[in-house]
Amino acid sequence: MDSEETITRRRALLAGGGTLAFGGGVAYYASGSDRSSEPATSDADYSPATFDTNNSSNATRESTEASSEETATEETAGEETETEDTPEETNDGTTGYGIDLAGRPVAGDPEAPVDVYYWTEYLCSFCKRFETETFPKLVDEYVDTGQVRLVVLGYPIMDDYSMPAIVWGRCVWRQVADSDPAAFWAWHRAVFDAQSTDGHDWADDETFAEITDRTEGVPLEAVEECRESRRDQLVQSIEADLEAGQEAGVEGTPGFVMYHRESGDVNTVAGAQPYENFAEAIDGLLEK
Repeated sequence: MDSEETITRRRALLAGGGTLAFGGGVAYYASGSDRSSEPATSDADYSPATFDTNNSSNATRESTEASSEETATEETAGEETETEDTPEETNDGTTGYGIDLAGRPVAGDPEAPVDVYYWTEYLCSFCKRFETETFPKLVDEYVDTGQVRLVVLGYPIMDDYSMPAIVWGRCVWRQVADSDPAAFWAWHRAVFDAQSTDGHDWADDETFAEITDRTEGVPLEAVEECRESRRDQLVQSIEADLEAGQEAGVEGTPGFVMYHRESGDVNTVAGAQPYENFAEAIDGLLEK
């Protein structure tokens, strides 16, 4: 059993830079809305989410991992390295699964044994269901305790504003990641709170600017400048997220890959599943 001091230390590592993201009483939210099971590529036709366990490395990542090992070997100029067993200890660079962490919102101990890659978008009602019903407990039980590092990845498929919404999020993260990552998660929560049940008409620049302006610790002017000057670069990175998700078998949002960084084992969960399914997928990796 981890001591209270150990858990407190782990919480202080959340989201990189040694800064607090979720722990320390930063509240998320919960709701009691009905659960529907099945993943979807859009809000039309939502059928029960599948729970797939695949306890082996994803074959589509083998070439990426091999390339990473070759690069690491070259950089050490002949020195012995332990690429398979040495965990990545930062929230930058590319993971063993082939996910680029640079510029993506990350929470969790950089040394956590399991990565959870979470493909989402702000216009997806089933993503809101996950955020309200499952995400808070997942953070409490696995992220805050140092067992999981969570990476948020873009999967813009719902509407013309899907991509701009994720660009807003990336620019917010860019402003606060090093100094106050909790501000990003407050903004992230506020966007899902604002999501309308009447379609996607709520999602526009005016709404996102208003949310940004009223979120403590998030500088609207700097975020707007980022959207203007870095849009093309950010769109490319979000398109890379979408491609990585498709390669991983994600067919809609929300979609998840759980990756054990030492063994390379992978479990997947698709859709707005109840907490118990996520716990089963993560525990299955931790018990290896």
